[in-house]
Amino acid sequence: MLGQKVGKLSMSLIRYCKTTRDYLVPSVWGPIQKGEDPYTPQSSGGCCSIQ
Repeated sequence: MLGQKVGKLSMSLIRYCKTTRDYLVPSVWGPIQKGEDPYTPQSSGGCCSIQ
């Protein structure tokens, strides 16, 4: 019983790792576009913001 759960969880983790793009490893996934990069600072329209 426990072995089956571990097997299913392992397969789920492997599937996640194969299908979820890691932006910090471009050697595996290739270069990313600026708009797709969640770590690129978002530009604002000006130098100030009113809160």
